[in-house]
Amino acid sequence: MGLTGPLEQGSEIAVTLTFEKAGEMQVMIPVDHERKPDHGAMKHSN
Repeated sequence: MGLTGPLEQGSEIAVTLTFEKAGEMQVMIPVDHERKPDHGAMKHSN
């Protein structure tokens, strides 16, 4: 994946997404070790 060191809390990493039709797009992603996944976010009620 090209990582050259540890991911430090509060820093940002550059990620390049490659799309078939749109080409490449670079985005910055913040490092947040304290964030917890919200497993209930996608629940649907009938």
